[in-house]
Amino acid sequence: MDITLKYIKPLLYWLPEMYLLLATAFYWVLTGVWFNPFALFLIGLLGIQMLYNSRSLGLIIASVFILLNGYLIAAMVSDLMDIAVFGYSAQQLLVFGLAFMGINLFMAFRLLLKHLPMAIQPTSFNGIK
Repeated sequence: MDITLKYIKPLLYWLPEMYLLLATAFYWVLTGVWFNPFALFLIGLLGIQMLYNSRSLGLIIASVFILLNGYLIAAMVSDLMDIAVFGYSAQQLLVFGLAFMGINLFMAFRLLLKHLPMAIQPTSFNGIK
């Protein structure tokens, strides 16, 4: 069990960055455009973050992904409002879109909490340890 935790702990530490890197690559592939500067910029930022583990860059990346996913949720809701008949394709859009964006938001918030400095240390409460 000790050997397993030795290899799993670093993976769990880097899980938000790895997931967001894969999600950005997935977005890049789905666009069908070979040169996508937006995807290249995000992948470059995530690569730099994984190399240097900067707190400020981690906060910036997490904030960007939270804002992007908020925009995507608004776009999906707008798209669903335009659909006259809520058929199978609309259900697929809703289920897979919400799942993908929900996981993206979860990982972005994990990245935000990972790099957010904690102001209050929970060592004592009113002088009681």
